[in-house]
Amino acid sequence: MNTDYINYLAEKAQAKVQNRENGTYETRKFNKVFAEMIVDICIDIVADGVEHREPASTYENRIREHFGLELTNE
Repeated sequence: MNTDYINYLAEKAQAKVQNRENGTYETRKFNKVFAEMIVDICIDIVADGVEHREPASTYENRIREHFGLELTNE
């Protein structure tokens, strides 16, 4: 997994939910924003594949590659 990229996304999500007064944030709100960011990235990857008429079977590996996960051999 590309931990640098995941940490970057986490920092970006934290900045969106952080309370400006005392620097704290709600974990539940952070989790929601973080998950939405990941889902949006996956949607963009699939939309790009559809636009370029790639077979649906390639989407999984494109998403895995984007996040630095091990690719499947299927």
